[in-house]
Amino acid sequence: MTAADDEGLLLRLIQNAQAGRPAGAAAACTDYAWSVPHRFPAQQRQRLEKLAASAGDEICRRLAGLLRTELKLTSLPPAEQYAPHVRALPAADVYRVALSSGAAPPCGFLSLAGDVAVGFVERLLGGSDSTGVKRALSNLEAALLLDVMWAMAAAVAQAVQAAGGPALSAGKALVETLAPAPGVGDDPLDEFCVLAYCLEGSEQPAVVVALPCALLEAAAGAAAQSEASTDELRKTMQAHLGQASVRTEAWLGSAPIAVRELMALENGDVLLLGRQMGEPVQVMAGGNKIAAGTMARSRNCYAVKVADR
Repeated sequence: MTAADDEGLLLRLIQNAQAGRPAGAAAACTDYAWSVPHRFPAQQRQRLEKLAASAGDEICRRLAGLLRTELKLTSLPPAEQYAPHVRALPAADVYRVALSSGAAPPCGFLSLAGDVAVGFVERLLGGSDSTGVKRALSNLEAALLLDVMWAMAAAVAQAVQAAGGPALSAGKALVETLAPAPGVGDDPLDEFCVLAYCLEGSEQPAVVVALPCALLEAAAGAAAQSEASTDELRKTMQAHLGQASVRTEAWLGSAPIAVRELMALENGDVLLLGRQMGEPVQVMAGGNKIAAGTMARSRNCYAVKVADR
């Protein structure tokens, strides 16, 4: 098969991805998560996990200086998400600041859980460092919270830049609760990387950072490419689809039969398939012929020995 044939087959397999599985095949198949991006392969995800852990450590260090208390953040595995999912992240009970790269418009955001934010502000004002309920903040409290979030954004920016990514900066004001997520556009195929952190003793993320996957490619170790060749694009498609499962069928032939003959079939009757003995068996996937071969036996099962790919 040519490169064009392979690309066409891959596209058709994508279109057929929602087709149901055959009964009993669930345990033998691995689902491919079509609802999330798969920009970063395993090695690059590992680099992003190190980046996230480094950012979490730096956030704790900077907040310890501001709040005069030790904090411990647990970094969750970085998650790749499409824009609609990022827009749907909880916003009613969080405070957010926009994140930008250089002089460009916002490309993402950093959010802090409202109860945690109130606790931080009260700590700065000399009160208890326990978390509370998100509430309206005075101008002084809002300014103090913005300082806290700038410190966290600076920690993330330091980790991203240390890993080879671009410089980042935080917005000059808190984002209104009901305002759209900063830097998240309307294109449903925009890909984001979400870094989330939980405070010690909690399973709910207290800090969430959302940045475009493309912006983190260098930090993840992806080679910079201005334009990929057709062959490179084909290899990329194959790599992304490598985890998908597809049902293959060996097609021996077919034969028309009258309904009355079908209903009269008995044990021992023979159906002629209209193909000569020795003709190649067609191997099908997604309704498309992908190879041909001869019948064989392997591990006491019927098999097909591929002879024409």
